Amino acid sequence: MKNVFIVEVSDSKTPVFPEACVVCRQPQSEPLGTIQMADEHGRLDFYFYHLIKGSPNENLLNIPAHDTCIKGVRNHFLKRFFLMVTLAVSIGSLGILYRFSLFFSAIDALLVITPFLYWQFSEPVPMEYNHYSGKFVLLFKDRNYAADVAHLNHVNLKEGAYPSG
Repeated sequence: MKNVFIVEVSDSKTPVFPEACVVCRQPQSEPLGTIQMADEHGRLDFYFYHLIKGSPNENLLNIPAHDTCIKGVRNHFLKRFFLMVTLAVSIGSLGILYRFSLFFSAIDALLVITPFLYWQFSEPVPMEYNHYSGKFVLLFKDRNYAADVAHLNHVNLKEGAYPSG
């Protein structure tokens, strides 16, 4: 389990973020843009940045971030995912080549990549959030950035285990 840093902000106002990138924390390395994150699939907003569009009904937050930093998170995810799929296909192909049934080859491939899949999807992204009745719950990978957000919003910083929070 990884540790994340939790900031809970009342939803009576939009949370305030520091003028620094949520990924690298550098304010002036390049022009600072924003990433729009939806509460239910904020992880996907990092992984598929510029590839998916949110619906207008979603609760969106505009998080300051450099375009290259977000693309770096996305590319890192896609490389690891591609390697896992390649590994599964290779194991399945070897099973078929050595005359195992397709079913057993698929089961072997799934058993081999399951730990990698768990590792992939239990790794926190730089920031996620959930919107509950009356509050935003912001989860950060970086303690210093979370402390800055907590200070700007006049709330306390908590620490929790990820993915359970």
